[in-house]
Amino acid sequence: MKYTRYDMRKKKNEGTMVLLILAVTLIMAFVIGTVMSNFFLKNASNVKNEDGAQKTVSQKTSNQSAEKDAVVKYVVIQGGKYIKSENVGPEKNILSNYGNPFTIAEADGTRVLLGIYSEADSEKLIKTLNDNKVDNSKMVLEVTNGDMCNKEIVEIINANLLILTKLTEKNVPAVQTKDLKEWCASLKDVEKGSKNYAILTELKGYVKNMPETIAKEKASDNYVYIYNILKKFNSK
Repeated sequence: MKYTRYDMRKKKNEGTMVLLILAVTLIMAFVIGTVMSNFFLKNASNVKNEDGAQKTVSQKTSNQSAEKDAVVKYVVIQGGKYIKSENVGPEKNILSNYGNPFTIAEADGTRVLLGIYSEADSEKLIKTLNDNKVDNSKMVLEVTNGDMCNKEIVEIINANLLILTKLTEKNVPAVQTKDLKEWCASLKDVEKGSKNYAILTELKGYVKNMPETIAKEKASDNYVYIYNILKKFNSK
């Protein structure tokens, strides 16, 4: 009788091998799953961060826009407004102790104005006037710093006011305009379609045609010009 011989060790080894392969497969599946999971989670995190970054950029753009569209305020200090011309002279004499007053003739009277200032500078001067019991009031004129055209207008006005403020100093009889003229000529061209392009062109022409020096007694003429430019923005 023949017997079939079974090699039990071989079956045992085969079973062990199957289990080992199965275990390795499970481990690899777990590892791959973890890696893929982390990959997608990382991408999701990146998308979130990018969204956050875009929101930040948007907020910055909004802030820049708000800054870009900021309203620039100029304070005109007024001594009084008179129907009778004989009252204008004495008022100008009083205000001349604090600056270079100028007058604006209107249909209902003549305004006697001391100057045009930034808000901060006007507060100091108004305090001085009040301390010396000099009657005064203020008029606020605004320019919206909304585009490159208006930005250049504001810068040119500010540059002119620096000269006019310098002329209020008692030891300054005149101021040279060479630097102002060269700086103004170097400003970039803006689009002709800009809303206030005509005003900018007028301002640049005004600076270009300035004399080489502005004497103290001519300060009032320049104040009148800047005042009228600012009124164009505030009468629309």
